[in-house]
Amino acid sequence: RPLWPEMLGAAVVFCLVPAYWRRPHAAPWALIVGGLLLMVVPHALMLRQDARDEVRLSVLDVGQSQAVLVSLPGGARILVDGGGTLSRTFDLGRSVLGPVLTWGRPPRLDAVFLSHPDADHAQGLAYILRQFQAGALYTNGQLPRGELGEEFSAAFAARGLAPEALVAGRSIALGDDVQMEVLHPAATFASRNSNENSLVLRLVWRGHPLALLPGDVQRTGIEDMVDAGRDLRAEVLLLPHHGSKSSYSGMLYDGVAPGQALVSCGPQNMYHFPNSAVVAELELRGIPLASTAESGMLNVLWPAPGAVLVLQTPFITPSPTPFDMFLGAR
Repeated sequence: RPLWPEMLGAAVVFCLVPAYWRRPHAAPWALIVGGLLLMVVPHALMLRQDARDEVRLSVLDVGQSQAVLVSLPGGARILVDGGGTLSRTFDLGRSVLGPVLTWGRPPRLDAVFLSHPDADHAQGLAYILRQFQAGALYTNGQLPRGELGEEFSAAFAARGLAPEALVAGRSIALGDDVQMEVLHPAATFASRNSNENSLVLRLVWRGHPLALLPGDVQRTGIEDMVDAGRDLRAEVLLLPHHGSKSSYSGMLYDGVAPGQALVSCGPQNMYHFPNSAVVAELELRGIPLASTAESGMLNVLWPAPGAVLVLQTPFITPSPTPFDMFLGAR
């Protein structure tokens, strides 16, 4: 999808070029050149943004579901979960994720992680895996079943994708000294609860833990990580299971010790997420909380390891603008 300045520039050039053919010497050259610049400069600025030595984490506004985009130095992009709904007529991947991910960029992702196969994390990925070029797909070893599972299988066949199952202890190199560490589930962990088997991922840049992305893991999975002595520390915590009480754990907050918490949930959702007990506990610990239900898409920018800046963006931008509102900084 072209950026709006590019569309404006193309419209200007399209309208004024006929004037050049009729009267070359009297053509409005300044406007034509301005239009050409509008067609080129915005994308050049995006390339410059990609070249910056920084990492960005975006919690997309996908209602009562979850999708996280990680942007790395050099322009690499990683998608963790794809959101989703139970609707048979609304495809969140096609209507929300696809337009967001192709805003000024090609339909390409360097890697996709599916924390677990529940619809609110997986349904939107079917379209993305089918229409986008994805470098790799990582899962917890479980894939959606039924109609959604058939869509995934069709996407695998169309794109030649082979999902790779991850267990605790793995570390996926994403480039530019960025790794995605897998903290859960352990190879010996077993639960009938799909949420408990969620991949718990930790984003690390140059040895510095940036963010913990725990999917929908609940207390049993959290206790298993803590008992195993895994290092959970991170600057930012994305609340597990959209901030539900079933994932409320003081051990998790102690282990992560975040400077900022984020939560992906829908406004006025029927589950009342984030749970009031979770919110109260974070307030007691002095951990600020930002919610997509209140602020829309949330961006977290690290201009360097250890320097975290949390932004609220009311609309999609390739880089921070004066309209961005600071929710917190550390």
